[in-house]
Amino acid sequence: GGRMITRMSLTNFKHFKELDIEVGSVTLLVGPNNTGKTTVLQALTLWDLALNTWYNQKFDSKARQRTGVTLARQDFYAIPVPETRLLWYGLHTRSGTPGATNVLMTMELEGVTDARPWRVGIEYYYANPQSIYARPKRGLDNPEDIACALKERFAFLPPMSGLAAFEERLEEGSIKRRIGEGRTAEVLRNLIWKI
Repeated sequence: GGRMITRMSLTNFKHFKELDIEVGSVTLLVGPNNTGKTTVLQALTLWDLALNTWYNQKFDSKARQRTGVTLARQDFYAIPVPETRLLWYGLHTRSGTPGATNVLMTMELEGVTDARPWRVGIEYYYANPQSIYARPKRGLDNPEDIACALKERFAFLPPMSGLAAFEERLEEGSIKRRIGEGRTAEVLRNLIWKI
């Protein structure tokens, strides 16, 4: 059977209070600057990072339903932000009511993998300026669905500028840090070498 994503839903991510889009075998994102094209691709990348990190750290844990995993700002390679609060719609990470609670950012993806439909949601909550927490959303955390979703992979390479005539061989941490700072072109040869 084939693999594909069929739907994506976001809440409270960057400038989207809510977004729900159908995805086909070919999907074009078209529009003027600052309308959310890159944000959609960044959301896919963050969902992929969160799901894989959670699976690798928590899947077999008895506390997996309740606890999230920490995602450091430097790990959002394709989403360069100086502080994590900037990922939240309107910068609101806590409700303004008495006894303020976390404002959850959510990303839900649906797809079909090896002829099996699946739906997996990830919810994020603010930790501090350098990190966020992520965990599967209750009701959208079926282990069989997660197994299918993990077979899907996403890669988003931000636009590049500043290509250099010479580039030193960099360690993994230096590569990730530069990508997280939006300096992809500075590590292009290193990325190609890794592939």
